[in-house]
Amino acid sequence: MKASQLKIESIYVYSDGQTEMHVSYFGMSSDKYMFIPYDTKKKHYTGRPNSLTESEVNKYIKTN
Repeated sequence: MKASQLKIESIYVYSDGQTEMHVSYFGMSSDKYMFIPYDTKKKHYTGRPNSLTESEVNKYIKTN
């Protein structure tokens, strides 16, 4: 997915080949994209925010 297509507080799938989880896009912090792990069954955040670069977003983030 292209980083320019991200929408605030939308749910996406992070997949790096070993790990797959739902994440919510929360915005930007300087030059990085902020994502928070999200439990779709319980409908709440489940961890601390993580930052990804634009190339990492293009590689690991998929639409839900």
